Amino acid sequence: MLQADMGMSAAGSGLTDAGDRRRALAILAGAFACWVIGFLVVRASVLAGGGHTLPWDSSWYAQIATRGYSFDGDLMRQHPVAFLPLFPLLVRGVLAVGVPLPLAVLTVSLASAAGGMLFLHSALSSRFSATWSALACVLVMAGPFSLYFLNGYSEALYFLFFGAFWWALLRREDFALAALCAGLAGAVRPFGLVLAAVWLAALALHAYRGRVTWRRALLVAAGFLPLAVSGLLAVSLFYYLQFGDLALYRNVMMGWSRDLIDGIELHPLQVLLERLQAAFHLEFEALLAFPPNLARLLLWAFVLLLPVVVRRLPLEIALYGIGLALFCIGVTTTGVDLGRHLATNIALPLAALWLIWPPRPASAPAAPASWRLALVALLFSCGLAVQAMFCVRYFHGQWVS
Repeated sequence: MLQADMGMSAAGSGLTDAGDRRRALAILAGAFACWVIGFLVVRASVLAGGGHTLPWDSSWYAQIATRGYSFDGDLMRQHPVAFLPLFPLLVRGVLAVGVPLPLAVLTVSLASAAGGMLFLHSALSSRFSATWSALACVLVMAGPFSLYFLNGYSEALYFLFFGAFWWALLRREDFALAALCAGLAGAVRPFGLVLAAVWLAALALHAYRGRVTWRRALLVAAGFLPLAVSGLLAVSLFYYLQFGDLALYRNVMMGWSRDLIDGIELHPLQVLLERLQAAFHLEFEALLAFPPNLARLLLWAFVLLLPVVVRRLPLEIALYGIGLALFCIGVTTTGVDLGRHLATNIALPLAALWLIWPPRPASAPAAPASWRLALVALLFSCGLAVQAMFCVRYFHGQWVS
């Protein structure tokens, strides 16, 4: 009788898991379709009215994909060496099969975004139910600056390797594969080095929890840490062989930021106080009149609500909120580009750390309450509306980050 009861319980659990997976798949597919189709419709309408096909950084990646790198020695001028090579290299591969340039850029971006979402969802599902993990991915899509996962920027490919990194670390528990993903991410964006640091922290935590011995962890770190930083090292070596400067990427980026850095070095306290004053003493109408400011407010709301919707641990939510608020205030007051970099390089890793670091609970969470689903739907709709507004500005050549 007991065995029969256990069998029925296991069968019921299997049905529950199957229903959870079907619900998650429907949520993911529906949200992703709305996200991408909305972007493509707005993009097509703007381009039909005379917008730029590949504006801003996407034009630099297209130049690298078609003509390669060049540098004239002037660090204060804009050069393609300020853009890392893996994204344009994939675009070049798509071009090789006869696809037109704008479509090749779009193909790599959309495929990378889809792959990143699938990897991230699989990683989250190793700790939480499939439905809760799908809701987290929906909020990632809805973030106002998630536009940059679709519009021909390298952030899309970075997001693919970011998702694969967490998938390897959590779903597969394969530190070698995770190190490879971090290394590839470093050839797309310099923030791949952040993933290498997270990889080390995860390995240390693995040893602390007794999953491996400390001796084994040290051997793994010695063997695979070079792989985790290999992407940026390979780029530096390429720049040295081509242009004679091992630190060319850093030097170019520092040269472009010279005015900002000099201003902060000369008047650090004064600049900080002035920017704080400006950030917190804006008229409401003025705040909403400039779209990036509105998007910043929505971005903060998305990222701060992300753990609330997916997790119900007050301490984690408090630590996450405090840490992110301090980061946002610090970045805003120092004048660094907040939107795109926060959305693609900081908010996602931070959200993932707080969302998936605890061990898997003994029992899967219940299906989300209707009010939580309504909240996610509302945030998703607002996010897509802001992204549509950003698409119009972006393809008209206006800055949106």
